[in-house]
Order: sequence, then structure tokens, then C-alpha cells
Amino acid sequence: MEPPSHEIRRFSAEDLTEDIFRPLWAKGDPLLVTDVGARFKVPWNPRYFIDTYGSQQCEVIECQQGRTHDTTVREFFEQFGSNHEREECWKLKDWPPSSDFEMEFPQLFQDFNAAVPMPNYVRRDGVLNLASHFPLNTIVPDLGPKMYNAYANLTDRDSKGTTQLHMDMSDVLNIMTYASLDSENKDGRAVWDLFRAQDSNKIRRFLRAKFPKNSGDPIHGQEVYLDDNARRDLWTEHGVKSYRVYQTPGNAIFIPAGCAHQVRNLSDCIKVAIDFMSPENIKQCEKLTQEFRQENTRIPWKEDVLQLRTMMWFAWLSCCRQEKLAASRK
Repeated sequence: MEPPSHEIRRFSAEDLTEDIFRPLWAKGDPLLVTDVGARFKVPWNPRYFIDTYGSQQCEVIECQQGRTHDTTVREFFEQFGSNHEREECWKLKDWPPSSDFEMEFPQLFQDFNAAVPMPNYVRRDGVLNLASHFPLNTIVPDLGPKMYNAYANLTDRDSKGTTQLHMDMSDVLNIMTYASLDSENKDGRAVWDLFRAQDSNKIRRFLRAKFPKNSGDPIHGQEVYLDDNARRDLWTEHGVKSYRVYQTPGNAIFIPAGCAHQVRNLSDCIKVAIDFMSPENIKQCEKLTQEFRQENTRIPWKEDVLQLRTMMWFAWLSCCRQEKLAASRK
């Protein structure tokens, strides 16, 4: 029996407007948007990637042990749909790893831009995305989109999931574009657990007690996946429950900055995600920046790719210019 969970707010892509989105987003809760898949024109499926990018070299990661090996896009995607024949779960994450998505996959980039819900918030050029206001002659943070492709992970108990518990540096939109049939020939999906930002310290206390050997921040360390038993203990000991969401193809999940989350693919899945910086979550992003900086003082961890203070400065300058321009037109 699964532990209790919060009920996520759901909207169809056509029904969700900015007037509806804005007050809900300001509360800091995740949202699920359905029917986004109908907006895509390109078939984001294994056959498309095999035919279009099959010869590209790539590095894949084994989800449980963290082992890596080099392969090709063709070899990776040709295994999609055969999850009953394999024992290991491999993922091709943050694809492309080092090059810009728009430069590497221009057709996919245009298709993604045309499909996303809340484009003013999400797109690189979205007026409400603070990251969109960097001048053209500066180095802009690479906030995506990136693809996350992974095989099914069929074991919950003692599993490390497909993506372990963590927080992203900013707001995130994640869209599933494809899922193979599961081991019972039912429609494929991935299961998410998303936690409220205000529960983060309770989660940390729970993780430190349950996994005392793990060092550093127990969420930012990305070393833990909470199975059903662990989530039940978290609920009974601290009163913390997740938003448990089953994501299917065409579904998009909005994840506010500061919300710890984890994912386990119940079938082979293709997802595409983008980071963005909404005005509503500046405070959370500032807090995360400080937490990440503390991790960096302990061990070499990750660079400050968000450049939050610089981003806010350029956004303010952009707003000032727009205000002057509007005044001159009166």
C-alpha cells in the first residue's frame, strides 16, 4: 500500500492560461499539464532519433551503480521497448551534454518552442523568464532544453530510481514525449515524487537519521531514492508526503525551484526539460544558490551556471528600457 500523497493540480494545455497559472505558481506548488503532446509536429520517438542522429556517439549511465560507457544513439534507442529482456537500467541524460540544443537540434528546438505551455515563462525569449533579458553580447546560462532518455527501472525496493532525490537550480518544465509499453503491455509512464519546498528541512532531518553515512547536504548530494517504505516512514515520523504523479506521454510537469523531487521510469521513456527563472521564485533560487555555494566549499561540486544576481541586474535594465520606451510613445 502506497503512503498518502498530495493531489497535484491538473489542467489541459488549452485550458491553462496565464491568469490561471500565475496565482497557482506563486503558491510554490507543482502543476501537471495534459495534452501537450498534441502540439508537437516532430515525432519525438526512438525511431526518429535512430534515423536522424543514430551515428552520434554518446555516454550512458547505469542508474543503480553509476557506471558509464560509450555507445551510439542508435544502439541506445534500439533497446527501447525490450525492458523485459534486460537487467540494467541505463540513461542518456542532459543530451546534448556540452553543445547548445538549438545549435545541435534546430528542428527539435523550434518544435519544442511551439509546443510548451506558458511560453512567456518557459521559453528562452519569454518575457517573464528573467533569463531572457541577458544582452546578446554576453555569455548566457545554458538552461536547456535538454533531453532525458532512460530505460525502465522496475524495482522500487532498494532502488536508486531513474533520477535520485534532488533539487534543480531554478524552475523546471519537464515534458514526456514517448513511453514504451510496460512489462504488462500497458501504456508506459514514469512515477514522480515531488515535495513541497517548505518540507525540505524535515526531509533533510529524516535523511540524516536514515542514511548517517552520507556526507554533505542529503538532498543536494543526490544519493538517495525514497522507495515506498521510506516515504511511509517520512510520513509517519515527520508528517511529510509527496505529490505522487504518474507522467504519461504528452504530460508536462511544472516544478517550482526549491521542490525536491525524484523519478522512476516504469517503462522506457523520452523526456525533454527546460529550466527557467520566474519572478515568483527569485527568493527560492537565491536560497538554492547559497546552499550550492556551501556544497562547493566542502568539495568541488558544480559551478554557478545560473548567475542569478547578474540575471536580475539585466532583467532590471531591460524593464527600465521598456518603461522608458512605453513612456515615449504616450
